[in-house]
Amino acid sequence: MKKLLASAVAVAAIAAPAMAQGMPGFVPAEYENSAMIEQIGAANSAIVNQVFNGPINGASLATVLQNGDANALTVMQRSGISEVGTGFDNEADIAQSADRADTIVRQIHDYSQDQSNRVVLRQRTDDARARLFQRGDRNFIRLRQLNPSFEANAIIHQNGYRNTARVDQTGIAGRTRIFQGEFGGGAVSTAPQANESTVDVVTSGTNAEIYVEQFGFGHTGNVNESGVDGQVTIETDGYFNDASVIQAGMSGTAYIQQLGTSFSNLAAIEQTAFDVDSSATITQSGWYAESSILQ
Repeated sequence: MKKLLASAVAVAAIAAPAMAQGMPGFVPAEYENSAMIEQIGAANSAIVNQVFNGPINGASLATVLQNGDANALTVMQRSGISEVGTGFDNEADIAQSADRADTIVRQIHDYSQDQSNRVVLRQRTDDARARLFQRGDRNFIRLRQLNPSFEANAIIHQNGYRNTARVDQTGIAGRTRIFQGEFGGGAVSTAPQANESTVDVVTSGTNAEIYVEQFGFGHTGNVNESGVDGQVTIETDGYFNDASVIQAGMSGTAYIQQLGTSFSNLAAIEQTAFDVDSSATITQSGWYAESSILQ
């Protein structure tokens, strides 16, 4: 059964009306919960709550477009053993533009399921803020905080197996913090550590700050920073983890730490091009570790 939730359940505290008719696209029949919202104007607020009938619910789809100043959005999706054929049980596709946007997405799916969660968030605003939480296996986050953004802030928590977080930031004073292996989020089953997950961060702004923390094994953390005065930190605790930083801007600082009972970890830092006053640090504890620095 498909439900279009435009006002009664999906949206609360709307300054500009929410419209299902104005949004392009087709809602697949296999999604039991669907919300399509378009808001144009200032001070919009939308809440999409697709957590009903207890902790086990059907597949959810939320598509939100906000174009105006001071927008706020919260999306909550949860599914357990329900599966659909699209590759994702819970999907959130969000676009925000103009000035000041604040988005929270919480997606929970049981572990060891064939389907998973997916978030695609595009913010072209000053003071953009994104807080994204996923629990389950094979989850995917794609976050783009692009010009003319100023002081963009991204916080991502993922837990489970083979999750992916990809972040693009441009503008001034962007901050990205990614944690893989910490978010339980009301688990349906016992939460394992995150394993074999991937982080890709690309930033070309000014005064960027990137922090990546990965717990478990088999992780890959890649950061490419090509702006000015960038600071990059990657910390892993486990084994078979691969961390790399590339800085091709000016006055970059890179730091990689691999601790705990770690072994067989790889760490690499490359600071090239017109980089000035660079600083690179690698700390490894354990055995069979390999590191390299190119300045």
